[in-house]
Amino acid sequence: MKGMDAAGTPAEPDDVGRLRYAWESRARLVGTDLAAVLYRGFPPLANEYLHAWHQAVVSRCMLAHLPASGRLLDLGCGYGRIGEHVRTQRPDLELVGLDLAPTFCRLFSDRLAAPAVCGDLGQAPFRPGSFDGVLAVTALMYVPPAQRAQVLGNWLSLLRPGGRLLLVEPGEEFLRVARRLGAPASPTGGHGFERSELLHLLQELMPDARVRCGGVPGFSLAVPVMLACRRLPRVLGLLLRMTAALDRHAEGWTRLSLQRWTLVLLPDHGSRA
Repeated sequence: MKGMDAAGTPAEPDDVGRLRYAWESRARLVGTDLAAVLYRGFPPLANEYLHAWHQAVVSRCMLAHLPASGRLLDLGCGYGRIGEHVRTQRPDLELVGLDLAPTFCRLFSDRLAAPAVCGDLGQAPFRPGSFDGVLAVTALMYVPPAQRAQVLGNWLSLLRPGGRLLLVEPGEEFLRVARRLGAPASPTGGHGFERSELLHLLQELMPDARVRCGGVPGFSLAVPVMLACRRLPRVLGLLLRMTAALDRHAEGWTRLSLQRWTLVLLPDHGSRA
């Protein structure tokens, strides 16, 4: 619910304020540790695996296709975990971050010498058609379900003709099984997506766009064993090497994937702006 703050300016909705507080607390507590933006309950090796997978997906689906000196928006940029990879692989790109937590925005700007806007992901303050690519790695999950269509439509509007939106979000099918097995809820909240739900939403918003998706089936199947072996790094390392082979060859099996990537390719209706 919106109100007015002490200065007479509109106050942010209660749910946004709570989410900002949760992420700001997390940012101050763990800073640039992977556990700050991935899974606090996972062994470090497991989070490193997911981090490397995110980097590979971003390189293959986004960075390899953006034009020289293009503009890329990193939604939910955090401390620059993905932005640092972007800088290394494509230093020519104009990178812009957006995050809810002021500490993360400061870290992003300091580490990458790139601007980071502190604001609500649901109201990205940029002009339509401003970017060649938009990244949202575990960002849409923090938008309330009733606002997903509006927010996703806003993100798509930020793209130029021929632009790309890359989403990486948790699979609700996997989370549903995990909850039944007694997995604790995330302290920062968030919602998973059923594969059909997200594809249907994108079809309604952008019927002319092409959509592709993939996941980490091997890693997902191995999660219970990884958690049991958290104090056995050699066993965990061997397990992750085995799951990597499955993830490379069965990426399209996404039904029960812990996380899924979804790539939206906008039609190119002419020259870029």
